Amino acid sequence: MIEAILWSYIVSTILIVIALCIYGIVVSSNIVKKLIVLSILGDTIALASVVFNMHSGFIIAPIFIGVSFTHFPTVSFGKLMDFSLKAVDPLAQVFAIIFLTIFFTIIVLLGYTVMLMHHRYKTLDIVDVKKFEEGTRYG
Repeated sequence: MIEAILWSYIVSTILIVIALCIYGIVVSSNIVKKLIVLSILGDTIALASVVFNMHSGFIIAPIFIGVSFTHFPTVSFGKLMDFSLKAVDPLAQVFAIIFLTIFFTIIVLLGYTVMLMHHRYKTLDIVDVKKFEEGTRYG
């Protein structure tokens, strides 16, 4: 019972954060605020991919105890199947780490672009940048 309530709380929290991030990206006119919200959205998506992989009961780390690179004991098929039914798949965690690394690089490049825009236009407001490009502001 408590697991179902906790699971629904986690899922609803992740969905609410994703919805608020999309709202913040659409509504905000400040480029830095959009960049911050985009960063939060990326972290939330990576967290969701890891959390949704961990179903109720899948809580064991994917390390089979007793097996190493140098020592391969004989393991019964029943123990191996029992382990595979309870272990978390590490592939989602690997994808989340790769996603966060690539996403961090993208955020850094976007931050540099924002810095260059601020240097050129002397503002971080998208409306002012658009007016500057159209020639209605500063001249």
